[in-house]
Formats: sequence, structure tokens, C-alpha cells
Amino acid sequence: MHAETTTGVILTADCHSAIPGSSPQPTVPEDLGKEAANRLLEEIHRGGCVSSSFQSMAALWMVLTQKDVSKYLTGPFSPYT
Repeated sequence: MHAETTTGVILTADCHSAIPGSSPQPTVPEDLGKEAANRLLEEIHRGGCVSSSFQSMAALWMVLTQKDVSKYLTGPFSPYT
């Protein structure tokens, strides 16, 4: 799922169904759509330009470059960061 701002910034969020056999009830497409929409709204609320699930990856790439070359805006750090 994605959203585009009036300035052309594209924000995304994703969701996937449960592994067969791991959930007592099957996941229906409508529930997946609602979950993806909620995740997108959460990312918009966080206010960063890097998805909360990829903050640590962006930070790692920045560490591997030269000093003062990269910068990015992030919302509050996620538990994975």
C-alpha cells in the first residue's frame, strides 16, 4: 500500500498473510487490507522518511560510507533499531 504527498513523496507500508497452519483462522484479503492501511497510517504518524522496519538498514549503510556524506530523517526509533 502506498500514499503520495502533495510534494511527490511516496510513503509505503506492507502486510502479508500468516503462514498456513500458524494461525487458527485463515487471513482474508479484507483483513490484510485493513492491516496494511493501519501500518501506512502509523508510518505517516511517525513522521520519518524511512520505514520503521528499515531504520537499522539505513543506519548501517550510512556507517559504511564516508563521514558526513549521508543523512536521513527518521521518526521515533523502532525496537529493531
